[in-house]
Amino acid sequence: MNSLTLSDLKSGRLFIWGKVTRNETENSIKEPQAIPYFFDVPVLQASCGLGFTAILTDKREVYTIGSKSWYLTEAEHEDIDDNKDTLVHWKELSGKEVIQIACGLHFCAALTKSGDVYTWGIGMFGQLGIKEQVVSVYDEFKVPKPTKIENFSNVIYIACGEECMAAITKDKQLYTWGKNLNGMLGHGDEKDIFEPKRVIGAPKDTSQLDDEDDEDEFDQNLEKEEIIHVSCGQSHMACITSRNEIFTWGNNFLGQLGRILQNTKQDFDTYPHLVELVQVGDLVTEENLKQSDEVDFVQVECLKYNTLALTSDGRLFSCGKGGYDGGGSANPHTLLTLVQSLQGKKVKMLSKSNFSTHTGAIVISNDEDHSKGREELWIWGNGEDQKLGVPSLNNNNEDDFNLEESSLLHPRKFPFHVSRDCFYICCGETHSACILKPHPTDKNPNPNLTLDKFEKGETVNTVSRDNKQSKVEEEYSNDDSDLESNDDDYEKEKAVVVKSENTATATPNVSQQQNTTQVEDKSTSSQLLQVKQPTTQESDDDEPISPLPTNAVQVNIEVDDNKDRDHEISLKNQNSTIASSSSNSIKSSSSSSAPKELHGYLSKKGEKGLVKLWRKRFFKLESNDLIYYEKEGGKEKGRIAVSEILDILPSTTQYGFNISTKKSRVLNH
Repeated sequence: MNSLTLSDLKSGRLFIWGKVTRNETENSIKEPQAIPYFFDVPVLQASCGLGFTAILTDKREVYTIGSKSWYLTEAEHEDIDDNKDTLVHWKELSGKEVIQIACGLHFCAALTKSGDVYTWGIGMFGQLGIKEQVVSVYDEFKVPKPTKIENFSNVIYIACGEECMAAITKDKQLYTWGKNLNGMLGHGDEKDIFEPKRVIGAPKDTSQLDDEDDEDEFDQNLEKEEIIHVSCGQSHMACITSRNEIFTWGNNFLGQLGRILQNTKQDFDTYPHLVELVQVGDLVTEENLKQSDEVDFVQVECLKYNTLALTSDGRLFSCGKGGYDGGGSANPHTLLTLVQSLQGKKVKMLSKSNFSTHTGAIVISNDEDHSKGREELWIWGNGEDQKLGVPSLNNNNEDDFNLEESSLLHPRKFPFHVSRDCFYICCGETHSACILKPHPTDKNPNPNLTLDKFEKGETVNTVSRDNKQSKVEEEYSNDDSDLESNDDDYEKEKAVVVKSENTATATPNVSQQQNTTQVEDKSTSSQLLQVKQPTTQESDDDEPISPLPTNAVQVNIEVDDNKDRDHEISLKNQNSTIASSSSNSIKSSSSSSAPKELHGYLSKKGEKGLVKLWRKRFFKLESNDLIYYEKEGGKEKGRIAVSEILDILPSTTQYGFNISTKKSRVLNH
């Protein structure tokens, strides 16, 4: 699909599968499942962000379903409040005749028929196209509602990467903005941009021109080119010109640019350059290499580590990371290479995959039966989180399924129970969505959830906070493979009362005194730190907290194994003296051992890797820094020097705590 074919979209029934929210207590959807609200509402287009899906109905109304933390602040919202049926109607866009929607990792964009672009969500890198001073006034750089990009109009097509955007204007010019990782914005540098900026390309190089040479033949910038399609990946981009040629730029570490870089000393290119050669066979031979002007490209899509390109005659080319490109090999392809397993078939449309590690395509069936001419869904790539939608792929008998990479190596026809026409496919980091022609055998997973009831406020689409505690407990008891799976896990926690020397305060300060925590002797296999409020007030979960003396904080700790019994944890300040009064005594039902400092305790945790705590923060200790992450295996969100920690204070949630530092910073977890 390119900017010239948006009007050709067909509406149908929307299905989603995979990890469709950021709520870690919710399981992945293993197979395509209809969305109840839109079971009888035709959907024209969808787009996948991280844990949410944007939806455009045939009446040009925009909705998002799934998690809401991509536009709400942590103070306003927690991921555990959401489920797969959490729906939002963006009424700010009603009546504006939206013709396209697109999602980045943590933001959303909408294009109207009049050529205006609206964006909302996280904008700290400029991906919303809104001035930095405007975005920075919002908490956590999150713009909570669709906001028009000023002084930018006449747009006919938009594309989103992880944290960047691109747009084509009516006069066929290309603009990019946002995070400029590896120079992926195409402006010759790596500086983030907060407003749309036209991509022109590298300055002209006429040093190799002979007198009779045409200067245009050596001009590889986009100044005179008309752009008809663009796509953004995680750290690279690609576009197609009106001459049906592909230009690529950005990161080329795994060959995703599909060309050999002029500067071989670096693995990225900050300017767009033409893809001059394509490979039509398995081997790189003179016979298998073709000039790109011999092939007419009509669509290009950038995945996280790959690039896919579709020709006018329905052939599919790919390059980049092996195992995800559909080529059947774990080795990367540095040139755009014909996908042999689809040879002889006509591909109509590629999935809008943006920053994903899996993808799909709509293929015209040529089977000599009643399905001939049907628009069929084919899928391949990484299969984690059930995002391929075919649970049986994890079977060892699958010849083209790489268990180590969890990848489907070759494109495969999606095994629907009945033959289906697929009108649209999009893929995100952890889930997928497609629009199918309705079929009488389709099942509505919850007929009580209708769009009419939602608009009237007659449906409840968030997780009940009454059930919140039980869901979290279930998550912790199931996540660790060596955790005892019984209902008494939380009865095995270590209960310790730490009394402060100053009876006027409920939470001791490390900078003023020394507090020592002794752990009761019970063994379990997980490590979960809990700080409970020292009063009888109710928590956010409406569960009463056991009363404690006004000068005490109760800490519940699960210790690793038998050899860790009777551990003590000290929160010490080097300038404080060891208190010996009874008010500083440690109460415990087991015998004590030598005290350990907070640094040592965290170090013991760090030996086991990342540790899950409330609100899905993940921690580990590297050297003398406590590093925290939004999700396991995710990007680093920040770090705290252990020497900077003043105190660990109770939070308003039962399983929450705050870390107070010398910089007057309090981190809520």
